[in-house]
This record gives sequence, structure tokens and C-alpha cells, in this order.
Amino acid sequence: MGMIGKRRKVMPTAIERLVWAQGSPRTLRAVSTVIRGVRINLAAAICWENYMPMLRQSLYSQNINLYLAPTADGRDTWLPLMRTAAIEGRCFVVSSNMCVRKHGGKQQVKTNGGPVISQQQQSDTSAVADPSQFTSGGGRRKIRRQSIFDEDGNEIVLPCCDEHGDVQVEAEAEVDDEAVSTTTAKTSLSSSAAPASAQPLKVDSGKTFKSPVIDRSTGAKAEEEFVSRGGSAIVSPFGDVLAGPQWEDDEGIIWADVDFEDCIRGRLDLDTAGSYSRNDSFKLTVEGLDLSPLPYY
Repeated sequence: MGMIGKRRKVMPTAIERLVWAQGSPRTLRAVSTVIRGVRINLAAAICWENYMPMLRQSLYSQNINLYLAPTADGRDTWLPLMRTAAIEGRCFVVSSNMCVRKHGGKQQVKTNGGPVISQQQQSDTSAVADPSQFTSGGGRRKIRRQSIFDEDGNEIVLPCCDEHGDVQVEAEAEVDDEAVSTTTAKTSLSSSAAPASAQPLKVDSGKTFKSPVIDRSTGAKAEEEFVSRGGSAIVSPFGDVLAGPQWEDDEGIIWADVDFEDCIRGRLDLDTAGSYSRNDSFKLTVEGLDLSPLPYY
């Protein structure tokens, strides 16, 4: 399908302002495409732009049904905001946050918050960290990436993890349900790598998070630190969390099977950009941005 739109963050946050200036709101224009016969109107609010009520309203006004919210905010307060946006806009929300370990070590692959596969341990000089160290026949080569296709023909690319640049996966052994929670609901909106189910034990002055993890090869418990715990999630137009939040998992993927007609059903009682907007009294304009709604079908 290729690229159908791009945008620039209109309000840089904190130290971002040392590098970037404020972006033009023109790029807040939603884009529309058809996937397998379903009309998808999508737009994105980047990180703390989601805390700007008028910016969110400018997206709702364009009749979006898919709201994208990439972020670096891994706090517990983020998910309630995503649920609010989903209810306000009567749209599906996909929020993706990075999961970053303070050090290398074990990687625990999970899907939708539940353990599925395990991967071999990476060293601190792993393929991901330093691709230049791998050679073949005396010459330097690039890391090979593998990919899989789901039942709908969508390609999912898996990063290589071992010293040879290959993905090493093996069937999951028995898992203590009390130690690791599982979720088995199937889904098709996806948001890559965020985190898994363990709760934080401590926040230190360096803003790293220590949580218990399970070594799936030995069953031993260990403590691992995260700079960012992730928290990716998918939320329905009624505020229900369909997948995630995925904590402390830097390899897993969350997904959800959805019916975009739910967006229309939800607007029969609440349409904040239409019948519930009181647009006879409240007016919203955005410099350089066309707020004309995209078609339903």
C-alpha cells in the first residue's frame, strides 16, 4: 500500500525543544484508505499532543475511526487518556510505546500480554546493539531480518537476536500462571513491542524501573531494570481495552480483531464532532487545516 500520509509534531516536549521547533498544524489532516473493503479514516496525535483537548477535537472533527497515539509516556496515567480519546471520538485507539531495558539480558516474548515464545539470551554486544561485529567469510555483512505473514497476508518483520543474526524461537515451556498472566484474545489492529504483565517494585532516582522477570529456561526469578516499561494498548470506541497494556516486553506484538461499524454505532448516542458538538455555539478552527469530515464509506 505504501505511504499515505505523514505529519510533524506541532508541539515539541521538554528537551525536544532544543532541537525542534513547533510544527505546522496543516499536517494534522487525516487520511483515508480502504482495506479489504473497509473505509479507514486515520490520524495521529504524537505523545503529549494527546493532552491537548483542541488538537484531539480537530481529529474527531475529521470523522476518523482509527486514532494513532505513539508515545514515550509509560506512566499509569496514559491508558486512561487513551480510553478517554476512544470514547470522545468513538474511534479505535492504537497507542504504541517503546520498551527499553537499562541493560541487555533475557528477552521475554509475549503476545497480547501473555507468554508465547522465549528467546535466547543476548549479550551486551548483541546483533541489535552492534551489527558491525558479525562477519561471514571474513567480510562484514548486514543483519538479516526475518518476517512472517498472518492469515490476512500482512507481513510482520521480526528482528534478529542471536549472534548469527537469526531469530531463535522455541516452543514455550510450562509457565506458572501465578507468575505470569496470560491473555489469549485474538486481534488484528497491531502495535509492536511494548511491555508485559509484571508490576514495578521500585522507582529509583535514575528513573529506571525494577520488576521481577521469569527465566523461562530455568524458572528462576530475577530483577531487571527498564528505562521505559512500554504500555502499548488497543482501545475500542466504547473505552474497552482490547489488548494490552503490554508492560516490560520489548519483542512482543499486541493485536485485536475489530469491527469499524462500532464507531458508527457509538455515534448514535455520542458524536462529539456532530450531533453532540453544539456547533451552533462552539466553533473550532485550525490555522491551515481543513476540518471537513472524511466519508463514512
